[in-house]
Amino acid sequence: LCRVTAVLRNEKAMPSRSAMAGEKRIGTPDRLTLSGAGIEILTGGVQTDRFRPELADPPVRQPDRLLLERGVPGHGTLTATWVVRGSADAELLLRFESEQADTAEWRGVLPQPPVRER
Repeated sequence: LCRVTAVLRNEKAMPSRSAMAGEKRIGTPDRLTLSGAGIEILTGGVQTDRFRPELADPPVRQPDRLLLERGVPGHGTLTATWVVRGSADAELLLRFESEQADTAEWRGVLPQPPVRER
């Protein structure tokens, strides 16, 4: 098992989604998706406490696709985390999509498990 963590940073003053749009569910929420061949996404969510990464929003039905109703705050960050199962060196694709912000992608691989000496 591996934990995959993504920190989205918005360096602009405007949030990626307005508070009114989030509250009234106007428009399409921001989307953060994690995918990859050879991985199984067990759970995922947005972290609610930066000092306790195990605390996240309640589990969602589609942990590979997080809907961010509030978006990413202006001059702020949003941290999402997933627990995945997969083979070492399995490729990951993380994609952020928003109506108001640019689409961004990041590619990576699952780490090799640590070698334990006997």
